[in-house]
Amino acid sequence: MMDYKIGTTLENIKALDAFTAPLPVPNSQWMPYQEVVDLANGKTRGIGSERTSWTFELIEDMAARNELKTYCPGSCAEVYIQTLLDDGTYDIFTATMRWPLEETQENGWVLGLTIEFTNLVAVPA
Repeated sequence: MMDYKIGTTLENIKALDAFTAPLPVPNSQWMPYQEVVDLANGKTRGIGSERTSWTFELIEDMAARNELKTYCPGSCAEVYIQTLLDDGTYDIFTATMRWPLEETQENGWVLGLTIEFTNLVAVPA
């Protein structure tokens, strides 16, 4: 069972490989804040909430892409996700799922699809 999961509620959170057409394991990038700003003293400070992204290098079945899109029918939606953290563990969050403005599709395949998740808030265990 895959550790990456998504749902519209905590009760219906679902592993990506449990989709009707299973999705591959995404490459994920954990970011502890939205951006880094330079300070006058030469140091930097991270500002903004935690965020992560999932990149699917190749989705071979459009049905898998379409099922993922049901969680974000517009440009963004509120979801629950379980995702990889920078320490190698997984945790569950509420998040704003942001679908990309452009997608690369070729011969029924989706290439390099990156989904961003912002405004992450950890769900208490």
